[in-house]
Amino acid sequence: MSLFHRSLLPVLLFLICQYSVALDSSVLSQLPNPLTTSDGRPVTSAEQWRATRRPELLKLAEEQMYGCAPERPKNIRFEVQEQASNALGGKATRKQVAIYLDGDAKGPKTELLIYVPNDRKGPAPAFLAINFWGNQTVNADPAIRLPSSWEESGKYPWADLSVMKEHRATEASRGINASQWPIEKISLW
Repeated sequence: MSLFHRSLLPVLLFLICQYSVALDSSVLSQLPNPLTTSDGRPVTSAEQWRATRRPELLKLAEEQMYGCAPERPKNIRFEVQEQASNALGGKATRKQVAIYLDGDAKGPKTELLIYVPNDRKGPAPAFLAINFWGNQTVNADPAIRLPSSWEESGKYPWADLSVMKEHRATEASRGINASQWPIEKISLW
């Protein structure tokens, strides 16, 4: 697989994952072709991808899905709350980081869960994704911190969140979304 085609993989996965719920071919046919520019030209080189099509798709995602990222908060503060080099049976180092958006531990925060392969020979690739149900749902590991924030609850075709009690994470919520987050496979490429 060429470097050009490997660089397309995240975009294709993004498009597939975002729309995988709607498998109806009439809906799928409306999705933009990632290898055709907005003016109808086929993407034929890595240079054309980087200069033209990638920015078009990022703009489309910004306008239609996620919006613009806000500026970096002035007082943002990061705190490593846990680090363990024996995660995933010793194959990875797990870090749990609290990100205090206004610098105050009692203010708004988000939590980041990071797995880094222990046998890497340099920088490791990274996936950064939003998980709306808490980091503990991606893996049953009891060392993953339970969030103290409000969590969605209920029973849905894609997830049974009835294990959340009064919109708070519980021990029973560990690993309930692990099938969508194959941590062992992603972290150990």
